[in-house]
Amino acid sequence: MKQLVIIVVIGFCIFSCNKEEFNINTFGKCNGGIITDSLSLNSKLTGTWKWTEQLCMCCGKPTKADKAVITTFMSDTTFSVSENQKIITTGNWRIRKDIDGFVISIYYSQGASDGHYLDGYITICDNQLLADASPNDGCKHLFIKTN
Repeated sequence: MKQLVIIVVIGFCIFSCNKEEFNINTFGKCNGGIITDSLSLNSKLTGTWKWTEQLCMCCGKPTKADKAVITTFMSDTTFSVSENQKIITTGNWRIRKDIDGFVISIYYSQGASDGHYLDGYITICDNQLLADASPNDGCKHLFIKTN
């Protein structure tokens, strides 16, 4: 009986401890911290990201994504943003030098007024991407990498 209890407790710990909980308030508390070198940023950015929540300064607390928003960053420095499987924004991305290391810059070529998901300062931490426009009274948007 003791062995069964131990197995159940260990199993519970494994499943509950490995569950990754991502939210805007814990962004930056990932393993290794926010990525600031250009090579790591380049390799981490390429792929598909799913929007999970936003935090706007006017509202005070994060809200879960209410649309299926997917952002895809290609290795050829292009990107697209789709809302409910319809592309709403396209453009180019570039990694540039900043005082704190390297950052991601976004250049819209189409549909910039249709979606502000990538506005602001973009940072990556593990498989999380945060677009933070809050210093300019905008919102923070959190994405989780899907591939």
